[in-house]
Amino acid sequence: MLFKKTFFALMTAICLVTIGWLGCSDDTITTYHSGDTPSVTDNSGSVTYYFPLTQGFATTYQVTSSNGITEVVSYRVGKEVSVLDFEAVEWFCGHNADPGFFRPVGDALYYYDSPTATPEKILEMPLDPGNSWTRYSTIETALSDNDFYIDINVGFYDQLGGDDIDSDEGGLLKVYPSEGGVSMTVAQTESLQLSTGNFFSHAVKVYNEGVTADKTNYYWFVANVGLVKYVIGATDQSYPNGDLVAELINYGY
Repeated sequence: MLFKKTFFALMTAICLVTIGWLGCSDDTITTYHSGDTPSVTDNSGSVTYYFPLTQGFATTYQVTSSNGITEVVSYRVGKEVSVLDFEAVEWFCGHNADPGFFRPVGDALYYYDSPTATPEKILEMPLDPGNSWTRYSTIETALSDNDFYIDINVGFYDQLGGDDIDSDEGGLLKVYPSEGGVSMTVAQTESLQLSTGNFFSHAVKVYNEGVTADKTNYYWFVANVGLVKYVIGATDQSYPNGDLVAELINYGY
């Protein structure tokens, strides 16, 4: 599991906390400092068509675990910041004070738990059936984020059976809902009806192996909306349900 570093105390942005959300001033560029980070050429690509990164864009999900507990979890895009030697976009989960970061690089989108974390490839264009990519460069890194995975994917360690709170920082250890196997594959584009009432005629379905070989994780992405649904830990018998099911309630600014 990737832990937040104490360098977040050096953040220079002034943040305003509200119930369920955390907003930051966009008057200045915040620079995060720490050790070395993997180097890749910064180049915004069309991948953001399927994962909007405009400041203020937010998505809210109804997240239900297999034990019947339901929470509402919100994600919000922050401002563009200078992270070490590259530019990235802040990514907040609910009231969490410490952001993750997204970085479009060519046709790929990378997520960072922290400025020095190993980048995780979330998407890679084109999103054609059968195309695949690796989340991390090594399988050891991919497997390290499995601990407390239900709590990680819900976004609140203290509300769904977990108590693994990063007490020094007061924040979450991961603020993007992914875990499991290192290889991600595009399954197909399909229509998708959510129980929350939303319907999407063209949702790109992506999957990877779950914590164990008998389980699979699924993620659906829609153009100009982003992630609209994810199912963690589905089996052949439980699908379309799993250990965790999240469905988009609303999105926008």
